[in-house]
Amino acid sequence: MAPKTFPEAAVQLRQDFHWNSWFLNTYWPENEPRMHRMAEVVDRRFPAAAGGSVLEVGCANGYAAALFRMLGYQVTATDAYDDPDRDKLFLQHGIPYTPTNLNDLTPLKEFADASFDIVLLGEVFEHILNCPAALLKGLYRILKPGGLLILTTPNPSTLANSLRVLTDGYVLWGTDEFMHQVKFDGEKIIDFGGIHYREYPLRITRQVLEKTGFGIGTCAYVSPGASPSQSGLKRLLKGFLRITHLDRWRLLSPGYLIEAYRPKSNPR
Repeated sequence: MAPKTFPEAAVQLRQDFHWNSWFLNTYWPENEPRMHRMAEVVDRRFPAAAGGSVLEVGCANGYAAALFRMLGYQVTATDAYDDPDRDKLFLQHGIPYTPTNLNDLTPLKEFADASFDIVLLGEVFEHILNCPAALLKGLYRILKPGGLLILTTPNPSTLANSLRVLTDGYVLWGTDEFMHQVKFDGEKIIDFGGIHYREYPLRITRQVLEKTGFGIGTCAYVSPGASPSQSGLKRLLKGFLRITHLDRWRLLSPGYLIEAYRPKSNPR
């Protein structure tokens, strides 16, 4: 299969998810800018034509794994739950899948040391309950020396969140859903992806990555696109922030991206 450009892969992805109106009308329009940015950062260090090996950690419905496969990478995916629709998508694109629980005491033990050129951790870090730092150590271990980690996660340090706190509306960790969700099965932590257990400022995530041994490249605030399901006012505001580049400012951007790499020397 010849590698596609990002626009070509995006068209094919929408066709693959033609049956999922939520993905087409809400999720993809809002997340396409983030995915495009991730693809650009990966391509700078590992051009798609070279066909580097990718592991997507926390692949959910598989759209990102399928996208990078279409871009020309050799992709493996992992998550903690079964999904027949994802199985069909992965079969179509030739993507192997390995189940794992990211809340294990030794995350990603299913994978050998120095197995991948690239690891994608997109909108997953905020869902880890047990020990997020242990997951980063696992990612470091399975990356080849010189390998690349792309991590994206929500940015809690925004004006919007400040206003929510002041108006008694910021309930990220105190929701009814959080109170009722079972998090342990006996002594085992359930790998449940629907709750944000914590959202970390960029500086804290960067510090933990550096302590783990990663080198740091690009750090950037990224904002979602607009979707047809959003109000006209919200779409207009997002367009204004994008045109003026104010969406790259920490106080106005709901997410960020970190490019980290395992140094070729000083292995851990």
